[in-house]
Amino acid sequence: IKGQYSFTTLNDKSLSFTMSYATDSASLNSITLNLIEPNPNITAPLTSDNKVTWANIAPSTDLIDEIYDGYFNRKFIIREDSAPKTFKFQFALSDNLSIEDYSGHMLVKDKNTQEEFFLLRFPQGIDAQNQRIDYKYALEGNTLTLYPNRVWQYERAVYPITIYAPIN
Repeated sequence: IKGQYSFTTLNDKSLSFTMSYATDSASLNSITLNLIEPNPNITAPLTSDNKVTWANIAPSTDLIDEIYDGYFNRKFIIREDSAPKTFKFQFALSDNLSIEDYSGHMLVKDKNTQEEFFLLRFPQGIDAQNQRIDYKYALEGNTLTLYPNRVWQYERAVYPITIYAPIN
C-alpha cells in the first residue's frame, strides 16, 4: 500500500506489516509489527482495491487492514464471546526511532530530531448496537499489547465487536 511519502508492506503468512516513511533526506524509517501467536492454520487473505481481510487470525476473530480517510485502519472483528479480547504484537523499529505512550496513542518518532513519523491512534471498540468498548495499548519492551480497558463493558456487549486501531 503506497502513499505520497510512505508505504506499507503486508506479509500474508506471518500477519506482520511494516510501515515505512522516507524523509526529505531519503532515509527510510520503519516500524514492523508482528501478531504474536496467530492461528497456525490461517489461510491467504482476501484482497480488494483498498482492503486486505484475514479470516480467523484467532478463534472467531478476523482482521481487516484498509486505507480509510488518510489512515491505515486496522480492524479486529470479534464474532463471539469465546474469542480472545487481547492482542499482542512484537515490534521492531529502525535504529533511529523510538516509541512512546502519548496520552493513549503510541507515537513513533526520531530519537535525535523528535520528528514524528507514525501515530498508532487510540484504539476503540464498537459492538453491534454501537455501544463503546474501550481499548488501550500497553508497551513493554518490544511488545505492544492491545487490550480492553474496561472488561466489564463486555458483559452487555452484542457481537460482533469491531476494534478500530488506526495508524497515521
